Amino acid sequence: MTNFVEVLNQMWAAFVVGPYNALSLAGGTMTGPLASISTIGAEGEVTSRHRLLSPKLHIGVVGADPDISVIARIGSIEGAEVLALANVGSFFHGDGGLGNGLPTCLNISRNGPTGRGVTSKGTFNGNGADYAEYLIKGLLCGTIVPGQIIGIDADGRLTDKWDLAISFAVKSTNPCMVGGDTWAAHLGPRPIAPVRQDGDTDEQWVDALAAAQVGQQVFDAELEQARRQVDRIAFAGQVPVNLQGAAPGQFIVPVQDGDGIGGLAIDEADITLRQYMRALGRVIAIEDDGRARIIVKVA
Repeated sequence: MTNFVEVLNQMWAAFVVGPYNALSLAGGTMTGPLASISTIGAEGEVTSRHRLLSPKLHIGVVGADPDISVIARIGSIEGAEVLALANVGSFFHGDGGLGNGLPTCLNISRNGPTGRGVTSKGTFNGNGADYAEYLIKGLLCGTIVPGQIIGIDADGRLTDKWDLAISFAVKSTNPCMVGGDTWAAHLGPRPIAPVRQDGDTDEQWVDALAAAQVGQQVFDAELEQARRQVDRIAFAGQVPVNLQGAAPGQFIVPVQDGDGIGGLAIDEADITLRQYMRALGRVIAIEDDGRARIIVKVA
């Protein structure tokens, strides 16, 4: 059986090797460059492996939001490698700014001269089945539901009126990638919660919190208003169309439905050139709910 006291002594010996001795056992802030890494094995043994990190690499940059963990290479220029994860990838300094400020799990900057944000040697795998782009809705366009056949007018805006449409498409249901994500750029990033400053009175702090909450509510309302003006339209890949009774192999062609836009399934042997030019795509399967699933035909 492992001697517990001996293990504690080994842990202490590893702890005092580097700047860990600047961290009080009762708690505190570690200071100085990280100079050692200690590993505790399955049997309780402690080993110390020394790794000197570049003094230009700062972890937890002064002045940053205390709720955000920051890794930065101080003094780096655009294109310089900031962080490398062995056998995984590297991160580089980019001055091109971040993308849309909407909530997301990952927001990547871009390199200014090349415009590149992400380069991958492997594939990009997503759960979605189509590539979509955001398009702005025309003033008279109503609500568009996933799988709906929609028109595009002479201004490049979405329309649900047959007489205004010069081209046709389908609203995306399950996109893998989405382009044209600039519709909320004019709003900027969502206001973040304030950080209490030294010397703030309780009254000042309450006022700051209230002002931040109002700012966030205003942002959210403006964001929702902007979101209602756009929709994601499938430009490639597989997408269901809200049309019943079609069969695999048929083409889905937009047709007039009153003032609006509907769809018609046509066999290959019966389709005219004009209809083919307008066709949204070819049916490859029927969904469980009876709708036709097509491969989108690129216009």
